[in-house]
Amino acid sequence: MEARGLTRAATMGPVADLVRRSGGRPDPLFRHLGLSPRLADEPERLILLRDQLRLIEAAARSVGDAGFGARLSAEVGFAGLGGYARRISRSRTVAEAIARINNTIAVDLQSATATWVERTGRQIKWCYRVTERVELGRQQNELLALGYQLSMLRGFAGARWMPVRIDLPAARRPVCAAASDAFRCEVVPGEVAGIVFGVPVLSLANPGRPAGDDGPVEDPVPRTDDLVACAERLLDAALLEGRPTLRDLAGRLETTPRTLQRRLAAAGESFDSLLRRTLHRRADELLAAGHSVTSTAVELGYSDTAHFSRAYRSWTGHPPSRGIVRASGR
Repeated sequence: MEARGLTRAATMGPVADLVRRSGGRPDPLFRHLGLSPRLADEPERLILLRDQLRLIEAAARSVGDAGFGARLSAEVGFAGLGGYARRISRSRTVAEAIARINNTIAVDLQSATATWVERTGRQIKWCYRVTERVELGRQQNELLALGYQLSMLRGFAGARWMPVRIDLPAARRPVCAAASDAFRCEVVPGEVAGIVFGVPVLSLANPGRPAGDDGPVEDPVPRTDDLVACAERLLDAALLEGRPTLRDLAGRLETTPRTLQRRLAAAGESFDSLLRRTLHRRADELLAAGHSVTSTAVELGYSDTAHFSRAYRSWTGHPPSRGIVRASGR
């Protein structure tokens, strides 16, 4: 079973909005790929990176937009990446912001991903690549990422700033034309995806650096070789559509239930223990957010409140009502 990259669902909401505004229907696209449409409202949840690539590709085809990824990121901007963007936007210079992204993207935002800088004379190329072996949706994802990078740079250089060019691997003329229109700069075929600009841009100072710091990411993206952590995050996202099964999780990871069980056992875990832990954590989140015991039970797929209450007591030693009391501060 291959390692799988994960990404935050920050782009899911904008994908749904753009598809809808383009005359399409986002919910069937999500469900066809086994994703919950509710992810549109859950930007910090983690999903498989390849699922995001597939969704963006499906969205582009459904609305007939060769530059869908570019238009999406151009409209949303770097700020659309939420807490990650806010942390990066506190950088003092372009060079510092790029360095922080290069050093943190795989932990804070999206694993199986690399960004790096190449210098040729007086020009810099800020490159992007998905390192996981997946082709479907790769180009649309590159357009999406390049748009976020371009937006970050324009946050320092100004909204009308133009790079020398943007390179897009295996790009055909219609894609380049659509992306050039969305990005308001030249997009050409290139071996590696990246934005090319002059070296002086690196020293540009932040024109509106906010005070303070958001601190470290509370839920870092697991490493691609951490099967247990990956499985937990996927179970957490799957709970948005009901109680997931071993077969559901194995299908998401493109393996068989038996192979998944064996791999989990080798890591000292089981599907049942992962599911219990995920249900417990999600129950605490819902109760702390003010949900009633009844609505929490329904959300987590329990047949009745009594069944959920017994399960919660087995996890914690006390009834779920105490979780509500603690959340209220009483």
